Amino acid sequence: MVYFPKKNLVVKCFKDKGITVNEEKILRRSSQTKLIAVSDDYTFSMVGQQKVLQYLRNTSYIVRTATDINGHCQLALGLFDLKVDAACALWELYPAILLAQEANLSIFTEAVNEPTVDLWGSLFTGKETLVGEISQLF
Repeated sequence: MVYFPKKNLVVKCFKDKGITVNEEKILRRSSQTKLIAVSDDYTFSMVGQQKVLQYLRNTSYIVRTATDINGHCQLALGLFDLKVDAACALWELYPAILLAQEANLSIFTEAVNEPTVDLWGSLFTGKETLVGEISQLF
């Protein structure tokens, strides 16, 4: 469950039961906007993946910062085509993966050399073609 108090939104996701927003079951909308959600610039440099951010900015997609689980929720709802979490914490890994699975999205993970609770690694979720393309950069 993710609660956004300013928007009065509650996003819930249970394995094999789909996603609900404020208790209403939703189906992922097909994104027509060509938007990619990314972590902030600092997280890309923290894990040494500035080349990934630069690559994304050179595509035909619009790149927006949408950090942490907020970006993963928006992706699951169909507002983005791809979410690149350059520095994913362990505690946000499972909820993000569950949201992606329930929205029938592809997932790519890459652990850092010495993972910790606060910095597990990188997580990409989204359309299969985009996830595959970006994962080749790792």
